[in-house]
Amino acid sequence: MLGNGQRVSGRIDLLIRSAAGWILFDHKASAQGGAQWDALAGSMRGSSLPIAEAIEAVTGVPVKETWLVLPVAGAALRVEARLDQLNST
Repeated sequence: MLGNGQRVSGRIDLLIRSAAGWILFDHKASAQGGAQWDALAGSMRGSSLPIAEAIEAVTGVPVKETWLVLPVAGAALRVEARLDQLNST
């Protein structure tokens, strides 16, 4: 349960602990080309931020990066909106 009362449930595809904090990976089986990648990354921001907030609340360790991995398309996209960026604006 997040601070705003929202309940978060689901599965994390991959979560790696680095010296700076967590790196969250979300795999999508999308064959969309590069022209659609910005839209895909944008749609992920809304779903990954509650997951990042929950990870931080449970572990006390910040999520420093979030990546959208597109194995079918052969690409990985870094999602720029992170929880610490949103909290500082």
